[in-house]
Amino acid sequence: MSDHISGDAAAAVHASSASGSASGSGSDGVGRSPKDRVRRNRLLLLGWIALVLALGGFFAHATIRALYVRSVTGSVFADYVIQHHIGRAQIADDESGFQKAFCVLTLNRPIPPARLEQEVANLMYHYHDLDGGTELLVAYRSGGKLVTQADAVYDESRQLLVMTLHAGGQSRSVQRHVSWTSSGAD
Repeated sequence: MSDHISGDAAAAVHASSASGSASGSGSDGVGRSPKDRVRRNRLLLLGWIALVLALGGFFAHATIRALYVRSVTGSVFADYVIQHHIGRAQIADDESGFQKAFCVLTLNRPIPPARLEQEVANLMYHYHDLDGGTELLVAYRSGGKLVTQADAVYDESRQLLVMTLHAGGQSRSVQRHVSWTSSGAD
């Protein structure tokens, strides 16, 4: 018995080992060199890190944008109006910087004429206290049409509230001296 392998047997062993490594080089990493597996794992890790960073960046951008929009258009008074089932408040601005922001309050139902002056004064107080607002329009919808019930303007320097009340087909102007301080931002 000889330790020498014939040429045919050596060729067969070599061929089977070559085909085994070729068939074992699939995606599972079997048959790959350790260097190739490390490189593949590093690339996968970098890919996952890039994906996580991209998603994080997207969500950070979306959050910052939402906070910016909220700061520009947000209103504590609008939340107050919704929570107390009064109606819907929209804070408007002409964006020119010449006119302060004003509020259009659309009521769920009209204020009775006997309580109009007091209710408008209370609404203006809350608008000023919560948002620092000084101009308020109070209206309601009737038959698809917006009907104005009152306008209120608060002059902080003179501590004067001027209201124009519309009731029963007539308009009247009322002035009140008030002493309000605002906890809201202007």
